[in-house]
Amino acid sequence: MSMTFRSKMVTLGVVIGCSLLFHSIATAPDQPDLVTVPYVTPIKTVPVKITKKVKQHSKKVTVSVTGVATAYCNCKDTMNGETGVTAAGYDLDNGIKFKGYHILASDKRYKFGTLVDITLESGRTIHGIVMDRGGAVKGNHFDIVYQSRDDAYEFGRQHVKFEIKGRLDI
Repeated sequence: MSMTFRSKMVTLGVVIGCSLLFHSIATAPDQPDLVTVPYVTPIKTVPVKITKKVKQHSKKVTVSVTGVATAYCNCKDTMNGETGVTAAGYDLDNGIKFKGYHILASDKRYKFGTLVDITLESGRTIHGIVMDRGGAVKGNHFDIVYQSRDDAYEFGRQHVKFEIKGRLDI
């Protein structure tokens, strides 16, 4: 195995255990802009002294993604006279929110209990939790449950931004 570099001088450094290994290679006279390293052998082993432990940065990075949001209703006339039970087993007779989060349907890439902030076209944010699945809900698409058909129709289909905020055990 070999590595090729375009440089006058290459210094390779590798940390193995608590030793730092260096190897420098000069270019060949006939090809001054190419360095081929057939293998790397350590020239010198330098002990590394750890003087300070660095605290790992614990700040979470949140990524905003664009997608689509639609709405469906928990309507008795479309559920054979009863309201439904979500794919996660939540009985919608208890309401359209779970622990203060609006119930969402998504595809299986988002596990049950995934917390999602959805920013609508109006700028309003819905704090949701994935508790249901939908046959037509694929990819970056969330379906938001509403209590009435009118509310669901009024919501319609919107282009949204969403952020995954974490996960609750359900």
